[in-house]
Amino acid sequence: MLLSEHIANLQKLLEEKGDQDLYTWVDTREGTVYMARVPELKVEEIDGNEFQVPKELRNKNGNVLIITNMETDSFDEETDSIQDFDLEVEEN
Repeated sequence: MLLSEHIANLQKLLEEKGDQDLYTWVDTREGTVYMARVPELKVEEIDGNEFQVPKELRNKNGNVLIITNMETDSFDEETDSIQDFDLEVEEN
């Protein structure tokens, strides 16, 4: 999805639901999940060659925009969880 499409979708959501925090489910290695507030997104442009990104995903300069702070491992349940309970994750 293009960055402009994300912005348009978020703008529509803002207009419909009002300004509020965003949350995400975070999976733990123990098979549980918890809710955490989505942090300010850190977006960087990385070198497509250096990271061996397929050419069809690169921009005209050969680079790719990537969110660098949204991997599950970047969350810490002790500090980021906004709830006092865990939900079991069903294995498929």
